[in-house]
Formats: sequence, structure tokens, C-alpha cells
Amino acid sequence: MIYRFKTDQLLPGDILAGRSQARLGRAIRGILGSFTNHNALILKHNTRGWCIGDTVSPKSSIVPLSHYEDLVNNGLYEIRVWRVVDASDDERMMASMYWQQHCDGIPYDWINLGRMWVFRFTNSLPYQIRKRSQKTFCTKNTFEAWRKGPCIDPLLKDDGRKKKNPTPRTPENRLAQGTLINVSSLVFGLVPERVTVCPGLLTS
Repeated sequence: MIYRFKTDQLLPGDILAGRSQARLGRAIRGILGSFTNHNALILKHNTRGWCIGDTVSPKSSIVPLSHYEDLVNNGLYEIRVWRVVDASDDERMMASMYWQQHCDGIPYDWINLGRMWVFRFTNSLPYQIRKRSQKTFCTKNTFEAWRKGPCIDPLLKDDGRKKKNPTPRTPENRLAQGTLINVSSLVFGLVPERVTVCPGLLTS
């Protein structure tokens, strides 16, 4: 048995939340007090089909589902999948298309990653960590597609205020708030491993 995405259950715009076993991932979780340390967006690409809009160094890119499947199957990663509540099929597709057209190929912002310890303590402050050119980081780039595609902000606080400095902990908090739901067991899990048999080895 191996882990695979169940593509018949995925929806465009679903959010991948990752928990890496690498040192950097552990450090981010320690700083944020979160279970996960990475966010990416599930895409229904117009030519590639199901894939993932991923924002890592050196720049954001589109990777196949197998990229994360392999990480999980090799014991290097855990994933959760969050879903935006009450969005229409068209709105989900708009988020997917926006990422594909506007969020791909953006340089990763290592400087603001280093400031992440500040993010945890600025949740209630009225200012935003300074934007550095066109650079971005994973949570921001993932949810930018929802904010600017269908103009839905799944990270709004209970009182309707915008979350100015989102981190991987932010969508975890929105699970409790009810704007996101956990669909991990529905869309990702163990399936029988496919075995390829060389025709030359078959006997009559």
C-alpha cells in the first residue's frame, strides 16, 4: 500500500498543508507553534490536469501530485488538505487559474521567512510586514489566489478583519473558526500499489 491523492475527490483550490521532517520545517513549527510548516494550492491546470502550485526557494512553480506523494511515501513528510467552505465550483476554478496565471515563477522571500518569529506576535497589530519587491512566501502566495481570483479571503478573522501576516498557523486557526474544513482523509490516503509486469517475464 502507498499514499496517493484521490483525484476523483479533489477540488481546485484545495489547500495542501505540509509538515516536513527536515530541520527547517521543525524550526518553523517551533517558532509558530503550529502543526504544519508549509502551504501550497491544488490546481486543475488547463493542460497538466491535477497538480500543485508550490512556493519554495528559489521561486514558485507547478509540481506534479507525485512530488508530495513521494515525500510522504519516503517518510519525509506529512500532509493535510484543507478546503474552503461554501465556495462554488466556478470560484474554486478561479482560484486555481489565478495561481496558474499570476502566482507561478515568483521569487521566494527568504528575508521575511527569517522574520517569521515576528509574525507570531503581530497578529493583532494594524500593520503588515514590509513587502520586499515581488518576492513572496508559501502561505501568502497560496491564499493570494483566493483573495484575488474569486475575491474570497478564507483567512479573515472572526471579526471580519484581514490577516495581514499569514503563516502556516493561520489556516490551522481557520479550521476552528469554520471557514476551512479538513478533507485529508477524503482526498489522500493509502491505495494498493500498482505492480508493472514486464511482458517478457510472462509465461503461457
